[in-house]
Amino acid sequence: EGRFLDERRLNLKSDESSSLLTIEDYFEGDEEDDVFGAGTDMDGDEDQRMRIEAAATSESTGRGMEMTFSRFVDHMWKKLQNRKDEYEIDPALVWTEIKSYIKGSREALNADWLAFNHGLSATDRLEKLKEAYMKLGKKVGTVTTAQREQVWEYYMRYEDRKKKMSCWDEGDLVLDLYKRFMKHGHSGILLHQTFIDEVQDFTQAELVLVLKLARFPNSSFLAGDTAQTIARGVGFRFADLKTLFHDMGYKVRDPHKLTHNYRSHTGVLRLASSIVDVIYKYFPASIDKLEPDRGLFPGPKPKLLMVNSFNELTMMLLGHQRTDTKIEFGAQQVVLVRSDEARRNLPTELAASAIVLTVFESKGLEFDDVLLWDFFSASPCKKMKDGGCAHEWRTLYDYWMDNGGAETGNGSAE
Repeated sequence: EGRFLDERRLNLKSDESSSLLTIEDYFEGDEEDDVFGAGTDMDGDEDQRMRIEAAATSESTGRGMEMTFSRFVDHMWKKLQNRKDEYEIDPALVWTEIKSYIKGSREALNADWLAFNHGLSATDRLEKLKEAYMKLGKKVGTVTTAQREQVWEYYMRYEDRKKKMSCWDEGDLVLDLYKRFMKHGHSGILLHQTFIDEVQDFTQAELVLVLKLARFPNSSFLAGDTAQTIARGVGFRFADLKTLFHDMGYKVRDPHKLTHNYRSHTGVLRLASSIVDVIYKYFPASIDKLEPDRGLFPGPKPKLLMVNSFNELTMMLLGHQRTDTKIEFGAQQVVLVRSDEARRNLPTELAASAIVLTVFESKGLEFDDVLLWDFFSASPCKKMKDGGCAHEWRTLYDYWMDNGGAETGNGSAE
């Protein structure tokens, strides 16, 4: 992709009517054509800028790198916890609270800017940020209002450790860019309209920044599906998006809902719908309530392959052919794994002959045949004392039985 973009840039005419930019190009700018105007040094905010621009990198410790969910869990989470913590909160929920609500909400964006603009100290600015977080509605966020105080303590420890590691996160980037925009205004490339796909993977703060850069924000086109959110830590609902448009003074429209799916067959859609139903049951405020997608044809049922070796897998996939025959995977076949670590643990023969993607990488792609490899053993679900995920599976089983289970054979519980 990088090579393709470099070649396209070389072929572009050097006029003002056309340009090809990545999002990094757009916000990078230069001294002669600064997107946010000339002279963007942020007096009194050098500490945050230094964290964002930290150049040291170390794959083993994550120092100097962007703080992602995986690094948050691997390098931070255990050190953030305290024996005196009143609640046991999953790290995924804490990460979502930090990314989407403490730093990624419209309220946080405005509170941070106003505190900076009034020249408040770092301590006072944190107080304003905390005040904005605590005042969020009961239906906003992934934890109860009683748990927010503990989550805020996690956030304070998180920021302290992140600073010591010279790391930065997306929230730092967006807050910093927003302050520059509000202080210096917009110049350089003019954006008339914005077209955003997969809008459910954006935080409110990111959307506010993008919409403010557009000359005609009321003509923006946003598309997405909250049931397809794959970005870790993003809590998005179209109901919140309508509120965002209203609060920003933009025209509020009801979303146009699409229910016919032309990419997947009914079997896949019903499976996906059954998972969404579980989310509706246990996390009713986390996603929008929509009609289930409808397919055009039933499609084949999946097959579960129980194998102890790669030779056994070869025999199952190739039928009665020789077991030493190489499996020929084409462009329409893919092996899906949960993570990069799971990809590294694939059998050499399989990794060398197939397209191997994580779930995140496969988003939006289409294949005729999909092989899920050892999917459940790499599950990040909470480990219980027995070494398994008994509590999580029991919850799903109880839900399945409460909705008819094996007795009906119909509905989303099938």
